[in-house]
Amino acid sequence: MPPQTGVLWSSEPSEFSPGAEWANLPGAVIPFLVGQGCTVLGGVFVATFSAEAAVRGEGGVGMVDITFGGEPASPRGENHPFVSAGASGLALSSRTAGQRTDQVCISERVTESWSSHTITRARQYSYDAVNRRNAEVKVRVRLEGGEKLTLKNWLVQVVAYPWKDARTT
Repeated sequence: MPPQTGVLWSSEPSEFSPGAEWANLPGAVIPFLVGQGCTVLGGVFVATFSAEAAVRGEGGVGMVDITFGGEPASPRGENHPFVSAGASGLALSSRTAGQRTDQVCISERVTESWSSHTITRARQYSYDAVNRRNAEVKVRVRLEGGEKLTLKNWLVQVVAYPWKDARTT
């Protein structure tokens, strides 16, 4: 059986504020079932997520993860960094006339740098012609620190490589 593929994308920006909880990226859900009555009875599922991303605010780290049926995928670590805030700091400007400073202006300089990022996750489902299991792919997002995480021009793709039969698992 050939691989089964699902692809979704959006150019609309999605913004996230800092928080302890993971949030689903709106629209980044690919429904998939595996097992009895499905086109795939088992196999290896590989999901890839790419997006243009920017974090605003010092120390901000935007994290992204992919789940299959609400369960974690591999490879998986303790953190999920995707993009971090650009350099920020204070800009000092002054005008001098001879020995005297006429004006000193201290302003915050915040850099919001857009960059493109990609993650790939996989999950294996054993061959099962009796039970049906949820393999729905979801992209989850979280911002630690900073002020705002924005994702735009994203694409999520899942490819299911089915087992040929029960002997191939």
